[in-house]
Amino acid sequence: MKKSILSFLLFTICNVSFAQYQIPSKSFRVAIEANHVGGNASGQAKAVKYSYIYSEQIKLSRWDYEISVGYINYYRKEKFSPFDYYYKGNHSQRVVGDASILYSILKKERHAFRIGLGPSVWYQRNGDVTNLSATTNGQQIENLTFNRVYSSEFNVGANLKTDYEYLITPNLIVGLRAGVTTNFLTPDARASLLGTLSSVGVSVGYRF
Repeated sequence: MKKSILSFLLFTICNVSFAQYQIPSKSFRVAIEANHVGGNASGQAKAVKYSYIYSEQIKLSRWDYEISVGYINYYRKEKFSPFDYYYKGNHSQRVVGDASILYSILKKERHAFRIGLGPSVWYQRNGDVTNLSATTNGQQIENLTFNRVYSSEFNVGANLKTDYEYLITPNLIVGLRAGVTTNFLTPDARASLLGTLSSVGVSVGYRF
């Protein structure tokens, strides 16, 4: 009888330990987000951000930490006056790194909704249009030429984000993301990509 009880207890403990071990607490995701560039005139194209995201749950709690690296390649739409002619003008390329702590307001078997914040750092390469000239026939532009002079800058700031996640399978996840990123240092005012960036997008990933 004692052997049977001992065997049952060992079997139960092993099963519980195995089940706990199998619960995924980490994830790797890719995301695509449309960024609204603060101060842009209407008609400007959205800046698209591509990100790789790693997140991990903190000791089976409602808290997670997240580390992401993103890239934005953006051209500001410029008008050559007095003609109704638009071209890709000032150019900005940004590599950004975020570290965030998130809290799960909603945490169910398949659903999770989190809010969080943290520091943000980025490096940006800016190309300013110079030597702009055009050949016209009096009514329309026939040829437009210009150069871009590139410079670089570094900045730090803060990120505030929300994240909804849905579990399709025990490992496959999809989600919706929205957030805001700000600057602490004064950016180059000539840059096409500057100021507070608000974003919204989608993600897909794998839990392990």
